Amino acid sequence: MSQNICCGSKAALAPEISDESCVIVALLHDLGKAGMPGVPQYLRSEPSSGERASCSPYRFNRDLLYLSVPIRGLYLVASRFPLTEEEVQAIVYHDGQYVEDNRSVAAREEKLTLLLQYADNWSGFIVERECA
Repeated sequence: MSQNICCGSKAALAPEISDESCVIVALLHDLGKAGMPGVPQYLRSEPSSGERASCSPYRFNRDLLYLSVPIRGLYLVASRFPLTEEEVQAIVYHDGQYVEDNRSVAAREEKLTLLLQYADNWSGFIVERECA
């Protein structure tokens, strides 16, 4: 979803950014949420005895070494897929200043970073329907 919003907004706000860069950062910015090969970041929550169902369908995998989602994603992709500096910045700081660690880039974001922040934020407002 971020890909559609990012590429659509780019045409109006920053046409000089390549479609390829928009697609790359849109697809890779949350790759770290997958976890590591063989060690997923999220596990299905199983209700404990006496519980009907868990509050949340998933729980965090405590066996996974902690890395932030963007850093884990870069770790997974960096040796296999070359990224530009702008793409790296966009992936690492895509959560904007909602994350304390991102304050260091405030007012120094590249246009690609701002586009991805916007697209990622707005994609959270989209409600998907199940097709019957």
